[in-house]
Amino acid sequence: MSDPYVMCAGWALKDVTAADLVGSYTGDPRGSLTLAADGTLSVTDWTDDMHRPGAGDTFPILATTGKGTWSLEPNPSDELMEVDVALDTQHGGRHGVSLGITGTRQGPKLHHVLGDPDNCDVVTLTKRA
Repeated sequence: MSDPYVMCAGWALKDVTAADLVGSYTGDPRGSLTLAADGTLSVTDWTDDMHRPGAGDTFPILATTGKGTWSLEPNPSDELMEVDVALDTQHGGRHGVSLGITGTRQGPKLHHVLGDPDNCDVVTLTKRA
């Protein structure tokens, strides 16, 4: 049986550990993310277009640069591993984002789907060597 496909991103990485994921990532088309071994993280030039300010928008607005926490968890719907991220919002709250994982244990890639997953608008974060 082949590895499951992560929507719009490629084949899911199996048997990944938190230690494999610790490090700095560069985003395409933008952004960067650093995952620390102690479960903290930092982001710069982050985007989450599901939370653009607009008329009647009640969602928390994410800072484009900030801090938060992360953990490696199984997705309850398909049991694939994903990175659960909790980012601090500009208003003092926290917002959760799940990142899919592809690539290899030595070169993982994290995927943040923006908006409707059927549109394949994905930020791909590639671990720097």
